[in-house]
Amino acid sequence: LALLAWLTVALAEPRNGPPCDEYRHVMRGLAALRAPDTRVNRPHPPLAQALAMLPVSLTTQPHFSELNGWAKSSMAKVTSAYASTDYPRGRAHLRAGRLMNAAWSGALLLFLVLWLRRHFDDLTAAATGLLYASCPIILAHAGLVTNDFAVGAFTVLSLAALLSYLERGGWGRLLLAALAIAALPVVKVSGIVVAVLEALVPLFWLLRRRGAYAQARLDQALLRFGLDYLLIAVVV
Repeated sequence: LALLAWLTVALAEPRNGPPCDEYRHVMRGLAALRAPDTRVNRPHPPLAQALAMLPVSLTTQPHFSELNGWAKSSMAKVTSAYASTDYPRGRAHLRAGRLMNAAWSGALLLFLVLWLRRHFDDLTAAATGLLYASCPIILAHAGLVTNDFAVGAFTVLSLAALLSYLERGGWGRLLLAALAIAALPVVKVSGIVVAVLEALVPLFWLLRRRGAYAQARLDQALLRFGLDYLLIAVVV
């Protein structure tokens, strides 16, 4: 299923023209990894673009400082100069970033299926994997160098890490959950909204006295709940 999802994006990629802002995301990812400079990342944090452009960054090092508009952090001028100076190179970078994003999407599908098999059953995992691999919205965003797919991916990963901590406890699992939640606003500024909503999950577990809060007295459970939130807030 993961291979099918990746092939769907890969085979469709040559026919998909870039949206108006996709080259901007390519530039942001490359600049964050190779300059390293985040002056063009003010509208969007760099994590999603950097993950997509990781393979390209290992084989190229554009001279960003020489591009028109770089000194003044003009994303429009930088993107125009980057694409017009050598369009075949820019299109190749775009294709590589799209395929890398599709690979991350396949990895997320594998993780989701394995996680569901562990917590539910094979039928639930297989059905979810099939829905994921055939979902046009996921496939569309996984095949673009933007940060929309990454927000969804880190939402799934952070929820899985948070539930793992709530079920089994442990400071290591709590730290992993905090890091995954902290990645949300680094992927996209609006990810902070998702992080706030995820804060309701441990509150529900506390009120129901489940998992990590089940065995302690109420005052101890409240103290642990407060410490959990404090660590997550500090990491975020």
